[in-house]
Amino acid sequence: MATPIGKIPKPEASKYDGKRKLILVPLLLTNPDTSPEGKNLLETYWNDVRNHIHNLEKSLGTVSHVYHEAISENREEGLKIINAINPIGCSLITELSKSTATVESTDDKSVLEESTDWQRCLSIGLVSANVMNTIMDLYRKSIDNRYAHINNQINNTLKDSETGVLFIREDHKVQFAPDIQVFYVSPPSLDPVKKWLQEQFLEAQKRFEQAQQKSEKQTEQSSDTSDVESPEESAKQSTDD
Repeated sequence: MATPIGKIPKPEASKYDGKRKLILVPLLLTNPDTSPEGKNLLETYWNDVRNHIHNLEKSLGTVSHVYHEAISENREEGLKIINAINPIGCSLITELSKSTATVESTDDKSVLEESTDWQRCLSIGLVSANVMNTIMDLYRKSIDNRYAHINNQINNTLKDSETGVLFIREDHKVQFAPDIQVFYVSPPSLDPVKKWLQEQFLEAQKRFEQAQQKSEKQTEQSSDTSDVESPEESAKQSTDD
């Protein structure tokens, strides 16, 4: 069970001697065109995460392994992918990799791509309930396979006495090995970022719905216009009669 940082006393180093430790960090990602407000919130969050990790290292030991959701390569290649999808948080991960940590391959590329494609299918708005249920079942299966792979990667690479850090979304369903002590990093700056991201999502959803309604209205108007006979058509009809 994850232990929220900030809600418990500082861990005693001797308590975790010989044990496997995993620092769990909520992964927050945004688009490249994020507003200055969003970037400031994210930078504050990642600075807080950096401080929490460094403080934990004093008790748990230095981080030996970095695991990052959606990364299917390790070391330098993995770091390049992280920089592309998580540029703000990548500076912290780069620091860890230049110190004592190794960036590990965390996701299986083919399974990740499969779950992404099923998710895209669900997002287009399916009509058939049978098709919807079939795709939903396949999507859930691919997600389960993803999390099982992530668990295996951590379990196979994190050795006794070592400390790892996992960057992953809060809604993950990874079942960690029972002998791994998990520490959940939750700085005060997490909630403001989550609130801002939710507001951005709702605003984007509102714009999408408005655009969809506008498109449907234009289609209806175009259909109504096509049903009205032009003067030329009316004249031709009279001549034929």
